[in-house]
Amino acid sequence: MEEEKELTKEQRKEIFYKSSPEIRLAIIKSYLDMATSAIEAKMGMLPLVSTLSIAMLIVATLNPDVIPISTFGAKILISILLFTIPFSLTIFYFDKEKEVKKASEYMGEWTGKNPQRNLKPTLWDKIIAYTPISIVGLYWVIVIFLWWIMWK
Repeated sequence: MEEEKELTKEQRKEIFYKSSPEIRLAIIKSYLDMATSAIEAKMGMLPLVSTLSIAMLIVATLNPDVIPISTFGAKILISILLFTIPFSLTIFYFDKEKEVKKASEYMGEWTGKNPQRNLKPTLWDKIIAYTPISIVGLYWVIVIFLWWIMWK
């Protein structure tokens, strides 16, 4: 049994352009779906941030008699939880950003063209594109402020 070898970019382009329009569409569609799902996931971070913020508010206002823990212990737990939320959101965001770039790169390998070559985003498009990372950045500022208040 012969091992399958990885196709070169030129071989991919040749296969792509020799294929029927239906096959071309199927090839491109899978990468467009990958890019679309990554963009949707990035935008899905916003409700997640809100939900996590509410959860932190509930944890911060619990009655100390419910969970008997020292003030110092509570500060440590809340500090850890506060750190993990923006940290995981930052990792999640950049992972999805990498997926979008990879999907675009794959589409370019198959077609031989940059799929973003004719895109001219409007100001509104740019604002929407930067909103998720801006919210994560704002969350980092809030967390650092809360740490400062807790530990001063």
